[in-house]
Amino acid sequence: MAIVLGIESTAHTFGVGIASHTGNILSNVNHTYVPKSGGIKPTEAAEHHSKVAPEILAEALKRAGLRMRDVDAVAVALGPGMGPCLRVGAT
Repeated sequence: MAIVLGIESTAHTFGVGIASHTGNILSNVNHTYVPKSGGIKPTEAAEHHSKVAPEILAEALKRAGLRMRDVDAVAVALGPGMGPCLRVGAT
């Protein structure tokens, strides 16, 4: 069974989803950046993503009952979106 891990980080939300080749969603975990006031500042959202990424990835794998070695492919959003946020997801 092929497993694909997808990363979403285009703006205010950092998320990791894991799906099988048949389209079954094995897990979908995310965390949203909420600014204290005003709108979203790309650098602050990217900092949020950097901080939550390890725990979101770990939780998505845990919920799917998988380890990174079980993942066959990684998909990542490359745009459109906020540059700093997209770079965190790609990294």
